[in-house]
Formats: sequence, structure tokens, C-alpha cells
Amino acid sequence: MKISRLLTTSFLALTIAAQCSAPPEEQVMETFQTYKSAILDKNGELAYEQVDANTRKRYARTLDHALNLSAVKTRELPIVDMMEVLMARHMIEPETLQAMDGKGFFVHAVNEGWIDEQGVRGLEIEIQSVEGTKATTHVKKGEITAPIGFEFNLEDEKWKIDLTSILGMAEKQFQGIIDQSGMSTEELMFAVLMELSGQQPTATIWEPLNQ
Repeated sequence: MKISRLLTTSFLALTIAAQCSAPPEEQVMETFQTYKSAILDKNGELAYEQVDANTRKRYARTLDHALNLSAVKTRELPIVDMMEVLMARHMIEPETLQAMDGKGFFVHAVNEGWIDEQGVRGLEIEIQSVEGTKATTHVKKGEITAPIGFEFNLEDEKWKIDLTSILGMAEKQFQGIIDQSGMSTEELMFAVLMELSGQQPTATIWEPLNQ
């Protein structure tokens, strides 16, 4: 083995060892900061490395819904899930979407800025507890600390962020926007899609791509 390769391998080994020896709280914070930077940089591959199995399964399920879920069942989805399914059908070319897997769908969403940068910028977390393989946090923005936040799971000796842990909060926020707007759910969905894509959606987005 060349000396340069040996030194590089040794350095990486020392770096990994240092990370593993850090307190869990520091490792959780590091995962969050890496995820946050990846979102702001639109680096989907790096962001995917930070998310846990629950998150990965959810994106795979959302992709499956976009491809196969009937119009009736799509309208019955929780608001956040429905929005993501409609975004996929409206904003990704059918052939591209059909060739994706769950990871590809997640990476595409990050690279295209589907996750609101303004919501992420300035967002911080405060560790609430670390017990075994689970960590809980509060989210903070400025002087405001929310009573809830992200959960993190220890998987393969690395702390991963569980984005599904804030779905309940996101659902309530979305419902609040609908209630205040005076629009129906469908009207608001179409308005958001129009703003995001610059193209007016049609009723066909309720239908699955695989028919």
C-alpha cells in the first residue's frame, strides 16, 4: 500500500473513531447541522445519508402512492402526504418518476428545493433527552422554542434524523393555513402547485401514473 493511501486510511479511521467517542448529544447535533447544510446546499445525497429508516420508508411509500394510488385514495391521504403526491405527479416527468426508487425521489426533492429553505435557515435544535438508541429534541428559531421537535435514531452506529417525527406538527400547520385562507383543500393545493411550478395543474394529477 502506498504511504499516501495508508496515511489517508489512518486519518479516516481516526476521524471515525473520534466521532464515535463523542457524547451522543454532540453526535445528534452534528447530524442535524449536516442535514441542515445539505438542505440549504440542495445536496440530496448528503441529506439522504442523515435520515433514518422511517424517513426512507416514507419517501418510498410516497413514491408508490404517486405511481399507483387511486384518485379516491389520494384524496383521503393526510394533507402533507397528499401535497407531496400531487407535487410528484405535477412536477416530475412521468418517465422520470417511474424510473425512481425511494432514495431517488428523496434526493430529487432536496435537489429541487422542495423542502422550504426559509423554514430551515435559522432553525436549531435543543436536546431534550437521549435514551438508548433514541434522542428527542425541541426545535428553535431565534428566541422561540417549540414544545416539540425532531427525533433521532441510532442506526448502524450513527445518529439519523427522523423527519416523520414532525409530520403531526406539519399537518396542523397546513390545516391552519387552509382554515385561514377560506379555500378548500383542493384549491389551496392547486394554488401551491401553481406557485411552485409556474404551471397550472389539472384534475389529472389526482390520478395515478400507472393505470
